[in-house]
Amino acid sequence: MNNKQIFVKGLTPDTTNEDLENFFSDIGPLKRCFIVSKQNEKNEKVCSGIAYVWYALAEHAEKAIKEKNNKQLKSKIIHVSVAKEKLSSKDKKKDKDSSNQTTTTDNTTDNTTSTSEPILKQYNSKKEYAVIANNLVADKVFVSNFLSLRKDTIKAIYSIPHSNDAIRIVCNNEENLKQVVTKLSKGKENNGKTILYAVENDNLKSNELIIRNLSFNANVQFLVEKFSKYGQLVLVKVPTKPGTNTPRGFAFLTFKDKDSSSKVIEECNGEKIHSRQIVIDWSLKQNDYQQLQFDKQQQQKQQQKEDDENKDDEDEEENQDEEEENDEENDDEKEDDDEDEEMKEETDDEEGEEEEEEEGEEEGEEGEENKPDIKKKMAIDHTRNKKEVEELKTLFIRNLAFDTKEEDLGAKFEQFGKLVFCRLVLDKITQKPTGKAFVKYYEQEDARRAVEACSSAPLYDLSLEEKINKNKKDSKKESKKNTLSVSSLLQGGVMMDGRCLVVCFAVDHQQATSFKEKKVENVDRKNRHLLNIGKILQNSEEGKALDEKDWALRNQADRENQTKLKINPNYYVSPTRLCLRNLPIHVTDSTLKNSVMKILKESNIKDRVLFAKVVCDNERVNSEGKAKSKGFAFIECSTHQGALEILYKTNNNSKLFYSQSNPKSKDQRVFTQFAVEDARAVKKQNEYLEKQSKKQQQQKIERSILKKQHKEQQPLDENGKPIPIEKKISRGQKQRQKKRDQRSKLESQGVDVDALNQQKQLYNEKKKLQKDLREINSKKPRITQQQQEKLIKQHKQKLINGKPIHTSTTVPKDKTVLLNRPQNIIDAANKRKQPTEEFDLLAKNYLKNKIITDERAQKKRKWFH
Repeated sequence: MNNKQIFVKGLTPDTTNEDLENFFSDIGPLKRCFIVSKQNEKNEKVCSGIAYVWYALAEHAEKAIKEKNNKQLKSKIIHVSVAKEKLSSKDKKKDKDSSNQTTTTDNTTDNTTSTSEPILKQYNSKKEYAVIANNLVADKVFVSNFLSLRKDTIKAIYSIPHSNDAIRIVCNNEENLKQVVTKLSKGKENNGKTILYAVENDNLKSNELIIRNLSFNANVQFLVEKFSKYGQLVLVKVPTKPGTNTPRGFAFLTFKDKDSSSKVIEECNGEKIHSRQIVIDWSLKQNDYQQLQFDKQQQQKQQQKEDDENKDDEDEEENQDEEEENDEENDDEKEDDDEDEEMKEETDDEEGEEEEEEEGEEEGEEGEENKPDIKKKMAIDHTRNKKEVEELKTLFIRNLAFDTKEEDLGAKFEQFGKLVFCRLVLDKITQKPTGKAFVKYYEQEDARRAVEACSSAPLYDLSLEEKINKNKKDSKKESKKNTLSVSSLLQGGVMMDGRCLVVCFAVDHQQATSFKEKKVENVDRKNRHLLNIGKILQNSEEGKALDEKDWALRNQADRENQTKLKINPNYYVSPTRLCLRNLPIHVTDSTLKNSVMKILKESNIKDRVLFAKVVCDNERVNSEGKAKSKGFAFIECSTHQGALEILYKTNNNSKLFYSQSNPKSKDQRVFTQFAVEDARAVKKQNEYLEKQSKKQQQQKIERSILKKQHKEQQPLDENGKPIPIEKKISRGQKQRQKKRDQRSKLESQGVDVDALNQQKQLYNEKKKLQKDLREINSKKPRITQQQQEKLIKQHKQKLINGKPIHTSTTVPKDKTVLLNRPQNIIDAANKRKQPTEEFDLLAKNYLKNKIITDERAQKKRKWFH
């Protein structure tokens, strides 16, 4: 029953969701309102009179039932109550079965209560050197760099799901284990949290506690905060139901020392967590727990058997006479029953696999209550499986093509004998063929003949030839894929669709599991663990700061990545490429690359950003005519370490790309994770780059060959000697050659070139002097003609000592008169003078501020009249 959901009835037909929201929202915030509708006479959808309302809190739902029940809504009294949980299809089926059951005693109980040993998982006795540490990322490179270890020190790292960010570090030997422990013992911190560790051994497993009857609201972080005060809490696990995030109601705690564990049992056992009384006890190993459960089951069966035997002894005397009369009839019926049993054995072999799948599904649904029934079925399956293996009639086939059909495979193996069944092994997730199959014969000799046929070496497979001929009609591409390889012909054995089939006798489940354990460790080739880096938990401090929009974005991205990796085998997680979502719109390629390079520079990581691209929408254009950003981008680095550093600094960061021009960017938290790539696209890109590099190398080689050929194919003169090729000359060389040619031409005409150069030099010097004079004059202020005349009159009056000047009066021919003249009058006179032969002398005297000669003064006397 959901405490937050209420049921409303007695509504009018015109009631809408808005009316319900307005009526119930005054008590507390609502999540959702749903009205059950029906069609009226006009085929219009109207309210059927009932509805459901979901509150955000259970307290508000209880308050609504008390206050709103028997109240009036739209002129009609309504009834409010707690909504009952809808029965699932399984519950309905169970109710029907329980109603149809009758109290009858079964005589077949003895067959199922046979004393069969429990099938327990057997682990290898191979010792592993491992350390459990929390608050770390399950990345081998990151942990090695963080602890300053060599690359070969750590063998592998595994993340522990549903835990407090705990990982399992596996080392190659005891020395490497000691190195890891010494590094962890220094009390390092990661993201502000101290790293706790413990060596994995029997003592550590004995410190583990189990908490039962735990509330579903108690998460990992809550348990860490509550129990970490009792000691060093290394590991906390809260298992969840398969395929969901809902807890199963129990948890495991592992302390570093046993004293802390015993202290928790003494002080916390029987406490209430979220209004539920918990039970804390020492946890048992899985094998010990299964053995205890099996022993209890055997005791119950034995008691039940004894009770049944006592009842049978009492009934034997009464039924003895009746049995003698019916002996003859039973003899006839036995013959019919034997024939029926033979037919059942044939059909059971065909349906065995389907029954196993159904039993596997029922095991997950029934839960802990039906564990004894599950063990019975497991024991029955084990015995049946052992019988089939000992018969040596079932074959296991590998290396099948993915498009091979069961009919074709059955027809191929029917040439050795009659088959009981032929089945392909399908993948659990994708339900697609895995390239394996099982085949069972009626006779053991037929199965042996098929296995022996695998050792023969056929020269050609006729079934492939027929398939290729069919595909040639459809397309040329498919025919290329199905062509024969020489290696497949030389391998020998049974051939099908161009593949050499690997056939052997089937083994039981225990041997199959031992083969799996002997195999190489399961390598995460798709790098799925990289998607866990940067994940934020909902109950963490960072998770509480995120809003619904951010969570929706992250959940959608996780779903897309998981579906890609599950369905398509070509997808994998790139260790060097990052995907940035929820980017502000103003971020461009250049700003993205600059900010990323700044992060690498501050971290002292020598890495290269190969590209940083913001994905744009060409249909949407801004005011400048450029395409608008879609809000996500891709970055690729040359190393994994650089990409990891960028992820840590950019993920959940709202300050990195904040701009005052875009105020909305203040609340945008960037979501960064490793990108999921298509191997086909990456392969095409690499092929294109290789093609370009090969083309450039080829062009270089062709140029060098052409140069050699050009040297070898020089033209020959009359004597048969190669004519030297004129070298290309520069522009300066051409100018110098031109001057030489001009000199030789003038000399041939009888001109003295040296004298001409001297004249030219003098002319250049004069030109330079004129330029200097102009520069000096330009520095002095220029005056107009009117100002010049006014100054002359003033000067004349000063010379005559205040007396007026007459035309008859003459200016004395004295040098002092000229010296008393203003400088601007002299300059004006110099400007008006004509060029004379004494130009050089006058220019030098002027520059040295010398007195002008008397002759010069007499010539200029006209200015004063």
